[in-house]
Amino acid sequence: MKYLSKFFLLACLTLALAACGDSGIVVDTSDRSMEFMPADLVINVGDTVTFQMTSTHNAIEISKESYDTGGIDALEGGFQVTYGETKDVTFTEPGIHYYVCQPHVTVGMLGTITVQ
Repeated sequence: MKYLSKFFLLACLTLALAACGDSGIVVDTSDRSMEFMPADLVINVGDTVTFQMTSTHNAIEISKESYDTGGIDALEGGFQVTYGETKDVTFTEPGIHYYVCQPHVTVGMLGTITVQ
């Protein structure tokens, strides 16, 4: 029984890690919460972030100016993850990426990804 419990725990951990995408870096949302989890990340050049959106949230990259003023206009060439979508985004250049959930930016649903 002791070995079966350890095997079960190892199997569950393996499945959980596999669900996180290749890099294990995940930003997700919940329909009960108006926040990205985590809201702010620091990653390395070449890392991939898996965005897991629920049906009521999106993640749209915006400019720093829009981020600072509560804007929602998508940044040309920026990443976009639509409602209910799971999408991998690979960051190939250093810098700070600002993003929001367009319908919930007024309640503070925003985030940053710093690529170093």
